[in-house]
Amino acid sequence: MKHAHFLALLVFTMLYGCGSSKPTTLTKPAEPQWFKTAMEKSQSFYDYHALPAPDTLRARTLTISLKSGVQEQLAVGDVLELAFYSKKLTSKDSEVLADALSASLQGIEAAKRSPESAEYVARLNVTYAALAVSLARRADSLALAIHNTINALDEAYRKKLQAVMTADARTSVFFAGNYEKIKRLLPIELELAQFALEEYRRSSERLRLVGLSDEAVLKSRQKFLTDVRGLASLRTITLESALAEFNARANEDASRSWYAEAVNHYGTLLRLSKENLVQLQKIDAE
Repeated sequence: MKHAHFLALLVFTMLYGCGSSKPTTLTKPAEPQWFKTAMEKSQSFYDYHALPAPDTLRARTLTISLKSGVQEQLAVGDVLELAFYSKKLTSKDSEVLADALSASLQGIEAAKRSPESAEYVARLNVTYAALAVSLARRADSLALAIHNTINALDEAYRKKLQAVMTADARTSVFFAGNYEKIKRLLPIELELAQFALEEYRRSSERLRLVGLSDEAVLKSRQKFLTDVRGLASLRTITLESALAEFNARANEDASRSWYAEAVNHYGTLLRLSKENLVQLQKIDAE
């Protein structure tokens, strides 16, 4: 009996220690290095992906020179900021993403070779799937932001035009400034739309590579393509209507030179918009 009591006491002491010590806790196995590397690369991408445009960029101005010789400074930080994000997304972000995707793929393959690492396969699949569509989603939203900015500049131009009573340097700079901003944003909008559509396609390929469904991504791509074509078509119609009105006003009274200036501006913007629409209509049509 004493022997049995001694054994019970020994087992209790081994499990819980002496009366004054804390219970022993089981140590969780350390995460494999290939898993930690994949997660670190993923976080590095998102950190870089979220970097804001430099403050100095937002404060930039452009010198507008008028035919009269007058020069005025125009704030262009809004346009430069959008151009910065577009360039960063289509070049540098893609490079950083490739590194993160590669690390996740290597981790998935390593996990598959270890039967006890099933939980890591699931976690890495989630990480990889989010990375796979990250650039497409961002390009989609950024293209829409640029579209809305162009619309706002166009609306401000037309509202100002209706309110002008006499031509002056400040008013001319406003019209020239909005025109230049729209003219610079139109090709960026097209480039982003094309990039987003191609990224959606690449996202689909990435997901299929690891056996994940790409149905949602393909639906997003089709919706985006339909939306951007519709928006580009609507803009063309809007610009055609505005140009016809400006031509009529300019012909009614030659002294209202600001309408003649608007005709020149909107003639160019309409041409660029039509070119964008043609390029968008070519996608997937061949």
